[in-house]
Amino acid sequence: MGWLAAAEAAGMPMGPGRLHGYARHAMAIIEIEPAQLPGADTSRAVVSLVLGTAAGEQH
Repeated sequence: MGWLAAAEAAGMPMGPGRLHGYARHAMAIIEIEPAQLPGADTSRAVVSLVLGTAAGEQH
């Protein structure tokens, strides 16, 4: 299952507006996150972003 289908299955359909908003904020976080992770690259920042977002959505 792709992540868009997974979001919809979880009750969080990603319409164009919501997807654009998430993408805009994700890109901003990805720009600063590597500086917060010693020796990290962009792919690690993406993993951190996704895990942090998923954890935040659970509360």
